[in-house]
Amino acid sequence: NASGAISHSVTLNVLGRPDIRITEVSSARTTLDPAFIDRVGFAPEDWWEITSFSPVPISLTGWRFDDNSASLGSALTVADTNLVILPGESIVFVERLTPDQFRAWWGTNNLPTGLKIVTYTGSGIGLSSGGDGLRLWNATATANTSAESMPPESPRATLLKPFLFT
Repeated sequence: NASGAISHSVTLNVLGRPDIRITEVSSARTTLDPAFIDRVGFAPEDWWEITSFSPVPISLTGWRFDDNSASLGSALTVADTNLVILPGESIVFVERLTPDQFRAWWGTNNLPTGLKIVTYTGSGIGLSSGGDGLRLWNATATANTSAESMPPESPRATLLKPFLFT
């Protein structure tokens, strides 16, 4: 314009914290079946599932998880840097078994087509059938917190959905 002024408009879309929930957990120690081992050739391992209730895809790059020790410092990091969970999608994390071994154990026809299965290994993350827990932190986590000490209005979303089981 003639006065040299410039005007711009900007649209800012603010999204809430990701709503990722631990929706299922299984300690292999509770379901060891010798007949199964004879049939498929390996023992089942611990596994757990997360489901996204967020309206947008969420990158899981840098997300971490740990058992009831709830130690962010010793938590395992999601290794797949391209892993994204879509709205309404579930992803299974399984200890040591390959995705094909997990499918053989669970039954391929019993799993949704395209289900993402992520293998993890590491010490200190084994889930005990005698009572344990599972903690999931997003990529911005900087300190250990517990569900009790993290106020719901906290913008950090340091600890997401602790899951305790007996």
